[in-house]
Amino acid sequence: MEGNLKLHYQPVSQSYTPLAGSLEHWLLERYCFFTVRKKKIYRGDIHHTPWRIKQAKVFIESFPSHLNDAAVQSPVFHYSHKKAGLHVDAY
Repeated sequence: MEGNLKLHYQPVSQSYTPLAGSLEHWLLERYCFFTVRKKKIYRGDIHHTPWRIKQAKVFIESFPSHLNDAAVQSPVFHYSHKKAGLHVDAY
């Protein structure tokens, strides 16, 4: 299946760190990685400082029609600048 997603976004709030226990925290702070070695899949955890995010407004111009059934009725959008000097521990 093919389709095009075309959108524009802009931050609409001051930056903040999501509160522990919130949906935002749960969505943003769940990090792991997967790799394959000798036909076996390995999973590792990634730890880093918490993300600073902003709420965002999104303007959707086109959406793949085959995803319409999976579209969320009340989507939540966030924006974050790239982290300068981000320190990540992976194990």
